[in-house]
Amino acid sequence: SSPQDYIVNVTSHVQDMVTNPSGNFGWMMILEGEANNSYADMSFYSSDYTVDPTKRPMLVVNYYLPLTLNGATYPYSCAGYSITITNSPSGGHTGNYTYSWTPAAGLSCTDCAHPVASPTITTTYSCTVTDGTEAVTAFFTVGIHPIIHVNVGAAQTICSGSSSAALGSAATGGDGTLSYSWAPATNLTCPTCANTNAANLTTNTTYTLTVTENTFLCAQTGSVFVGVTPSVTPSVVEAITSGSNPTCSGNSVTFTAIPTNGGASPTYQWTKNGVNISGATSVTYATSTLVNSDVINWTMTSSATCANPVTVSAGSVQMVVYATPA
Repeated sequence: SSPQDYIVNVTSHVQDMVTNPSGNFGWMMILEGEANNSYADMSFYSSDYTVDPTKRPMLVVNYYLPLTLNGATYPYSCAGYSITITNSPSGGHTGNYTYSWTPAAGLSCTDCAHPVASPTITTTYSCTVTDGTEAVTAFFTVGIHPIIHVNVGAAQTICSGSSSAALGSAATGGDGTLSYSWAPATNLTCPTCANTNAANLTTNTTYTLTVTENTFLCAQTGSVFVGVTPSVTPSVVEAITSGSNPTCSGNSVTFTAIPTNGGASPTYQWTKNGVNISGATSVTYATSTLVNSDVINWTMTSSATCANPVTVSAGSVQMVVYATPA
């Protein structure tokens, strides 16, 4: 009779061969109308090489495992750590896989098989694998403990040996209780507190605060610079720049303050006999109302940075005033 084409569905049988490779599998084809389905009754079968090859039927099976990809969830880690995501696609038509990862944030690559992930928060990444015919998507979750936000405060400048700098405040974030460690501990009022004070510094210092979450031991650091300006010592001396001492009653006498380390805008206060003279706040003081034994004194308040002390006195001048002859 003339040749005939048949379509034989052997999917389930092939799947059995894949999942149970140790089994003994085969297919038997019988002609239409044959009474028995035994090998002995068949006119031909594929393992009989004694028959005419032109009459031997041929069964060609093209079978591909489905393309599969399994996702994963990774154990939680601390922010700042990296983890390599591994995935193992299988099956498909060619075995030549291409990859597409999203989102891109925190990944070393988005088209490779095993990207390195460094997210700052817990992130689920989607990976789509294709072999040119099929595509499959799986999800990979990288857990991150909440990041610790360290608060060290702003950089500041203090005066050498006198003023202090307030540093730090309580950190936020993390999964549990937090501990604090400042370094260097030198000149700090509390090296293990969230906030501390740096005092009596004589040189510029950078302090680093390490905050550690006590349950999972995740840690973050922050640094703050404390600049130190050398202290200066103000002083002021007196001079009579007009008139004289002794002087005669009614004569004008001008006193002038000569400052050192007074800064750009020092202020003054002149006194007579221990009482502030109203309006006498400039660098000079002139008067013609002196009487014998008046004591003139003046103080200066320096505007210089890191003046220590800020206010100084020039001392006292006791006047000798002669009565004017009649």
